[in-house]
Amino acid sequence: MVARHGPARIRARRLATGALGTAAVGLAALATGPANATFPGQNGRIAYSLKQTGSKADIYSVGANGGSPIKLTTGPRSEIDPAFSPDGSTIVFSGVSEAGPRELFTMPASGGPATQLTTLPDVFKATPAFSPDGTRIVFTGQLAGSNPDIWVVNADGTGAQPLITGPDAENDPSFSPSGQRIVFATRPDGGGRQDIFDANADGTGVRNLTARYESERNPSFLDFQDPSYSPDGKRIAVATNFDNRGKYVIDPAVMRANGAGLRPVVRSRGYEIQPVFSPDGERIAFARFGDAESLVLTVKLNGRGLKPVAEITNHIASGSPAWQPRP
Repeated sequence: MVARHGPARIRARRLATGALGTAAVGLAALATGPANATFPGQNGRIAYSLKQTGSKADIYSVGANGGSPIKLTTGPRSEIDPAFSPDGSTIVFSGVSEAGPRELFTMPASGGPATQLTTLPDVFKATPAFSPDGTRIVFTGQLAGSNPDIWVVNADGTGAQPLITGPDAENDPSFSPSGQRIVFATRPDGGGRQDIFDANADGTGVRNLTARYESERNPSFLDFQDPSYSPDGKRIAVATNFDNRGKYVIDPAVMRANGAGLRPVVRSRGYEIQPVFSPDGERIAFARFGDAESLVLTVKLNGRGLKPVAEITNHIASGSPAWQPRP
């Protein structure tokens, strides 16, 4: 993995733009997409990013059952990686600033003027997610020439600092609903197998949740990505190629918060990543990338009731669903 080309999620998404047959090569260098903690409440709208042909990436939202999408961002630069605040009133996202670097912004959940939170020109910022009390935002930060790390910043944009660092590629963090743990993905030294880890909210107590799934069936390409807590904090949704029956595909799966009990939710029809729980905990939303079609879909945890809600493109700046909680 070449760290200087932007955060891990961007590189992961490039695999989706080609034929799925190329995944044998891509999975070895695969990283994750955004991890958005879903906070408890009623099921609101689903936000996602979309890069249309001849246009920049923007953030849209659509009803939980589909319908006509609403464009939320109207600025002149690219906006990706939306995530809702605990009360569902605000969206934090990664956007290109007027000065050029990618920074963190917030806006009302219904769209409108955006407020720039961070000013860290030397740090590429992506995949932000609120803490359950709304006072902090955890995100993937990457200095030029290094692997990405886990950073945290106050919700007003002050106090940005690295939280979990090291020689490996740490990315796509989100807080547990209790606020006591952070889940994230790590790829050793930027290459090889990727696993899901969690840690205390202060960055201590790091542990590997998916090491138990070492598999002789796909040892070279085994990959776990896109961790996201359920609203009650008892489960984590992930995307993985574990038990993929010899196919180079990625599927949404659910496991207990300690990493045990991994089970697939959907068997792939394409490259299916970025699963997030609904606020009521009964469904997941995820992005499907394929040569025939690319969609945001939702499905029950038992794999039934698969429902497309929005069309996206096979572009690295499309997808990244986040589900709005409503009181």
